[in-house]
Amino acid sequence: MSPEFPTSTIIQRGLPPKNQPWFPVSLLEKALAEENRAADTPTTRDTNCKVTAELNFIHKLKKIAVLDINLLLSGETGTGKTCLAHLLHVNSSRAEQPFVEINCAAIPELLLESELFGAVKGAHSSAFTTVKGKIAAAEGGTLFLDEVNLMSLEMQAKLLQFLNDGHYYPLGSTDICQADIRLICSTNTSLEAAIAEGDFRADLYHRVNTYPVQLRPLRERHDDIIQIALANCQNSIAKHKLPPMKLSAQALASIKSYKWPGNLRELSNTMQRACIEATIDESVVIEQHHLGISTQPPKGERRTESQVPIENSVTDLKDVMQSFKRTFIEQKLEDNLWNVSKTAKSLGLSRGHLHTLMNSLELDRDVNPKHSRPVSDDMGQAMKRANTMQNTMPERRRRADDENVLEFRRNTR
Repeated sequence: MSPEFPTSTIIQRGLPPKNQPWFPVSLLEKALAEENRAADTPTTRDTNCKVTAELNFIHKLKKIAVLDINLLLSGETGTGKTCLAHLLHVNSSRAEQPFVEINCAAIPELLLESELFGAVKGAHSSAFTTVKGKIAAAEGGTLFLDEVNLMSLEMQAKLLQFLNDGHYYPLGSTDICQADIRLICSTNTSLEAAIAEGDFRADLYHRVNTYPVQLRPLRERHDDIIQIALANCQNSIAKHKLPPMKLSAQALASIKSYKWPGNLRELSNTMQRACIEATIDESVVIEQHHLGISTQPPKGERRTESQVPIENSVTDLKDVMQSFKRTFIEQKLEDNLWNVSKTAKSLGLSRGHLHTLMNSLELDRDVNPKHSRPVSDDMGQAMKRANTMQNTMPERRRRADDENVLEFRRNTR
């Protein structure tokens, strides 16, 4: 059992935290409050308190949320950018006004202008009535543009014009409109790289990037990933009216060691599924197999040098080094299809030196059939036919001898 985790963690049924469970601000704010109380006692602060990256992050967000500035949220898919935009809005001076969201990837390019700025009747084929745009709908509040990196260059120019002076024209109208909004944009790719490739306007980037906020992927959030998992379990228990459950130490260890390529979104769904699986098994303990995740590298994924396995029977340091050297060189040979020249070049060795190492480590492709070069289909078929002919040759000869004996007997009658 890992000493880093308790034997079990109780998850009681209760109301879910406010807003979405992907970003448990309430837990981190509580820790921040405890940190502030500890600051009154210098000795306690020096010996017992540690301001984690997450606490610093929340402390920063609480300060910038009240500032009426444009924000650019960056992070991988599933890191909670939409949820964070909501939280920034409800903690701002515009909290009583609307929060309007547009996913730039979900709306066709021809309709995005109408969706954003609005359109008068007859402006396009689907404008049967006057359409109010999202900018007008967000008046006084916050407009959130998700995946702004997928906006076309033409739309980027029109958005930039609006941001410069707050004025815009609805599609098909000559009447100028004005709006007062706070803009929050998000992207899951590098806008700097998009600018270099000519896919994003540099002037718009500098306009929306008044203050950048980078969200870390879940695999880097070691300090609070368990808290987030527990919050999601609590939400699932409350949502589905399930009995109180426990998370085993093995399950907690898997949660912390798993890479979470889908980030917070994947974690949320995984914990909900784990609660349901445990209920189906009539168990009050969520075990590792209920999570449905694997901490092993996917099949076919190349191991890094630090992941090369060492035989369990090897205990002596010299033997460990020898075993590691053998496995490492064998992996390099496999990567180069056992081409000794290429492998020697990739290792920075001479061909003769590599041959010497292979002999000393007993590495021989011919001795290990699994390392032999693959046989082509044509060659394989030819070999199969040859084997078949060889196996049937005695039978053919026996039949021929029998026919000769019968012919001789008929002739001698």
